[in-house]
Order: sequence, then C-alpha cells, then structure tokens
Amino acid sequence: MSGPEEELPGDRGPAGCLTCSDQALPAVVVERAAGGMAIVEIGGVCEPVSVALVDAEPGDTVLVHAKEAIAVTARRNGGPEAGPACRGEA
Repeated sequence: MSGPEEELPGDRGPAGCLTCSDQALPAVVVERAAGGMAIVEIGGVCEPVSVALVDAEPGDTVLVHAKEAIAVTARRNGGPEAGPACRGEA
C-alpha cells in the first residue's frame, strides 16, 4: 500500500481518477435526498449526486467524480447555507 506522498506509475494526484484521468472535484453537501442522493454545490452550481458510497451529511465536503461522492474530505456540523444557485437565484 502506498503512502499519501508516494507517487505511483500513472498517478494522477490525490484527486485524480486512475482509470479515466478525470479529476474528482470538492463539493459541499447542501441537503440529503431520497435514494442515496444529495444536492451538492460545486463552484456555485448545485447538482444531484449519489452519496451511496460515503457517510456524508449537509455541510460536509466530499470529492465528486462522475456524479458519485467518493470520499468525505471535511466535516462541518450544522450544514451550510445554500448558495445562490441552490436557492434558485443564479
């Protein structure tokens, strides 16, 4: 098993996908939805993504790849206030 500083052949960095070279993007969970889904905000844009693979709650920051949250990178108690895009103002 490699450590966080060890670079492996073909490594795309800590947020990169080894299979397709796309990057995972950090997103804030705005609200949980039914069916293992959540609304997240990424750069002022709100999108539904699956949170079936992680234990994420509103306010948590997750890495999202291909509309799937793949890791929780930070926890925040109480949840965020939705940004303009999530409130329908953008």
